[in-house]
Amino acid sequence: MYLEAVIRRRCEFLLAVAADKSDSRDQAVTFMMRVLSNYATIGKDAGSETIKRLNRRISRKAFDRLQNEDWHIFKSTTINEHPKPLKQMWDWIVINSEVLTAELVWQEFVKHPMITVTKEEDREMPRSDGDITTRYKGIEVLTLDADPYSYSANQNL
Repeated sequence: MYLEAVIRRRCEFLLAVAADKSDSRDQAVTFMMRVLSNYATIGKDAGSETIKRLNRRISRKAFDRLQNEDWHIFKSTTINEHPKPLKQMWDWIVINSEVLTAELVWQEFVKHPMITVTKEEDREMPRSDGDITTRYKGIEVLTLDADPYSYSANQNL
């Protein structure tokens, strides 16, 4: 119940800001969207490394790197990427703010959890246009059976 209340409040905040229809994606909105994305991806708010340790959605290239490189190399050469960029998500919320509910906003985050990709893959994909099919063209996305850290070749911290 607590988690549901936390998520609901955050989604309601986004809807309240979006309702004025101005270009109001300030740092508070961006941070709130990142927090919701973290919850949708791993079930809690966390920093980048923790998300990489727990996020089971990972590209094939990132997974290969995970299995063959030191954890330090893996974490410094990968990124937690939003398959639906936050700008695109915000635009959707603003355009539809009059008909959206907190539940619908939350479901949009749940439908688009982050994917850990290599920095090379991230540089090659379009920044804020398109859907996962066009943005991830040529990138195989895996869903691991266990947390990524357990697959690491060398778990030295």
